[in-house]
Amino acid sequence: VRNETADSDRLTYTIQPNPTVAEYDIELTIVVVPGLNTAPVWLIGRLTDVSNYYGAGTYTSGAAADKKIFKKVAGVVTELASGDFGLTAGDVIKFEIRNGTKKLFQNGVERLSTTDNALTAAGKAGMAFGNNLVSTDDHESGVRVDDFSYVEVVAADDLFAQAVM
Repeated sequence: VRNETADSDRLTYTIQPNPTVAEYDIELTIVVVPGLNTAPVWLIGRLTDVSNYYGAGTYTSGAAADKKIFKKVAGVVTELASGDFGLTAGDVIKFEIRNGTKKLFQNGVERLSTTDNALTAAGKAGMAFGNNLVSTDDHESGVRVDDFSYVEVVAADDLFAQAVM
């Protein structure tokens, strides 16, 4: 449980067991919006180690370009997509990870996408708070999230095989 605010720091949580496929959806609900414009909430995927993963998420609506998708490869962070869509308590944020695209949804509406596929291993999935994208970002004790979920995507061939059996 996080109970303090930290400047220029991050917290990253991953699920267990690890994903068994490289295509999956990660989702959470923002219950209490962070008070700071520099306290983002991230969904993390294909994390092989702290230097290699994809992230997507949101800053508060007071931040410019409050939604972001990024990658960190060999320790180098690259912003892949950004946009300004606002944020209110109750918003559902989903990160859809596919080999052809990575997409960020807000309340079921696609907000951002990228075709980057530099990281292809299933890795780990989870959520993070703080400076995963920008080194001076913070994590804040006031933010609250709920209803975290993770769903693996079954390939079309697997669906056919399951239907035939």
